Amino acid sequence: MEDVMYWDNVDFTGSPEPKAQIREESNEQQHQAPPKQKRAATTCSCCHKEGHNKTSCPENPNFIQPGNRNKKAKPSEIVAQVPLLQNRAPNDEEIVSDDDLDISDAAIDQVLVDEHEINAAKNDDDEIIPDQNVPNHVSEPKFWGEIEILERSEKQLRSGERVKDDPCPPFKPLHKVGPLKCEGCDTPLSFFKLFISDAIVTEIVRESNSYAISSKMTTMTPILVAEMWTFIAIVLFMGIVVVPERNYLWGAGVFASEYIKKHMSLRRFEQILRAFHWIDTTKITKTSQNVNNKKDHFWRIRGFVDLITTSSKAHFQCGQKVDIDEQTVPFKGRHPSKCYNPNKPYKWHLKIYAANDAATSYQVNQLLYQGKDEKRDKDLTATEYPVHYLMNEDIFKYRNHILFCDNWYSSVNVVLICLVWGIHFVGTIKTNRSGLPQPGILPYKGTGVKARGFMHGFVKELKGFLVYFYAWQDSKPVHMISTIKSTRQEITRNNRDSAGNYRRLLLPQPTIIWLYNQGMGGTDSFDQKISMYRTNLKVLAWHKKLMFHFVQISVVNAHILLKETFKLERNDNNFTLLIFMENLVEEIFSTCYKDKPIIEVDGDEEVEPLVVNNASSSNFSRTNTIINTSNRLTGNHFPVQYESRNGPDSKDNRRRCRICNKKSSVKCSNSKCDVALCINDCGEEPNCWAKFHK
Repeated sequence: MEDVMYWDNVDFTGSPEPKAQIREESNEQQHQAPPKQKRAATTCSCCHKEGHNKTSCPENPNFIQPGNRNKKAKPSEIVAQVPLLQNRAPNDEEIVSDDDLDISDAAIDQVLVDEHEINAAKNDDDEIIPDQNVPNHVSEPKFWGEIEILERSEKQLRSGERVKDDPCPPFKPLHKVGPLKCEGCDTPLSFFKLFISDAIVTEIVRESNSYAISSKMTTMTPILVAEMWTFIAIVLFMGIVVVPERNYLWGAGVFASEYIKKHMSLRRFEQILRAFHWIDTTKITKTSQNVNNKKDHFWRIRGFVDLITTSSKAHFQCGQKVDIDEQTVPFKGRHPSKCYNPNKPYKWHLKIYAANDAATSYQVNQLLYQGKDEKRDKDLTATEYPVHYLMNEDIFKYRNHILFCDNWYSSVNVVLICLVWGIHFVGTIKTNRSGLPQPGILPYKGTGVKARGFMHGFVKELKGFLVYFYAWQDSKPVHMISTIKSTRQEITRNNRDSAGNYRRLLLPQPTIIWLYNQGMGGTDSFDQKISMYRTNLKVLAWHKKLMFHFVQISVVNAHILLKETFKLERNDNNFTLLIFMENLVEEIFSTCYKDKPIIEVDGDEEVEPLVVNNASSSNFSRTNTIINTSNRLTGNHFPVQYESRNGPDSKDNRRRCRICNKKSSVKCSNSKCDVALCINDCGEEPNCWAKFHK
């Protein structure tokens, strides 16, 4: 076996040379040559001792004996197969033996240090026990060994077909991969209610009505559950049919939609939109709100997000490959966590970290980004915290899941966090991350640029696990870090010569890059589906914007569950996301008013609320408006005229009739009604007064 060479990250700075002392000289000595100063003693940057430098230091692992100066050291080659990560408990310490690595004993004695001797030499009072869930930062790895990337092996099936070996370790999921607890779901609405249930809508109705009362929205009648479902359907409809402004749907032009008009009026839609809340903030003092804002920037919708996240985890079992990436919610309003990135499609946005299944793009877990005010552990950096938060779930731990990340999240410490939980890691990595083998980093430009197809790999033992670093030269250098050993395969690439002509090249490539391309992209695919039919409802309140976004997340997840339940193919155009949303909106509209809600009156009597059907073409027509029954059937009701400030002959005492929407000067005397009604002006029998108080 060839000599093993380890790449040691040594501090080459050394100790600074002492400054020469300057003495004052007499005028006679100024023209004389200055005396020679004594040269400072040489200090080694490896052992920090005087008398020699790092080249001749006996403690340097790259030290070459004086008699062998002309001999060049060869890089190490670790060709032994390394066992893949199996299920481990948090406290198990399985150290790979020296026989598995097949390294010479002399090299091991020279560079390895026994951790048990170091711990025994420490004082017991100074010993710190790290947390199992949050591993401490590892020091910069000192030794990386170069390995040979072998050809990808093949295996023969019983049918005689030869296929490439799968580099992934054996997968042991907690449940069967696919939808869970979806029995009885056969329509788009039934799948959608797995995430946005009737209980959630009822809670929104209760808090919205409370906010409307506290905000003194006196002209607004209480919101019903059926109306809130209709409101949600219209919000989804605005993502399918895009109009310049939302009031165009209720207008008389080419953008008008009679389908929307007959289910809810514009005035009622605006009232519900104004009162739409998950928590009635008017009941919370300003001091308490400021305290909550410091603890959590999203406390107003935290319960809503947690309920949807819990449902997402409960109704789907992810496959082996999971990826983490970020989502953007376009928003230009005021919020402390608002981000600006000129390279994004929406420059001003709110950011969400999401964990998605790579095969189906189903979103399992999400984390709302809070900027510098994130309540994370001090040992975790901003790039490590999303991985630690999203993967700290029982559905991922010790199942041999493979996590794929881009270079923003990847680091040596992130790999260690995943390994402690029994999760493999594959990702691209930035070359300025600490702990990487410097000889393995490929330059982007200059004289050291490698030829296309060049590759090499390095391995290091970290906390009993093997971590691999690979570099491959394509049109640009690609650097990867993973816990899975890579082989090599042949690929074809288009290459343009100096004359501008293209030709096909056959290039070698590490299989870890092929595996990364397979596993990365689930979050981007999910975000693309949301952006295709994102509602164009413009609001200034951030909590409404995010609630609408999570409603759309529920729609896409429900569509994925339906396709996986009925085994629909990916390219099946019979039930696309557009068709799913159309059927969902139509089903909500058809079922909202089928079973009309019942309101109790005086604790005993139960009557059906009044539903007024009107074909008025006014912009504020009260078509299909539900009027609270408890107000119109209790107390005394007499017709009285509106009082005018400019005298009885003035026309400013008229208001819009609640039934026919025509102007009337008569209103109901009961303070609970407080609506304008026609008696003889509309020319209909029975008149609006009789219809309202029937």
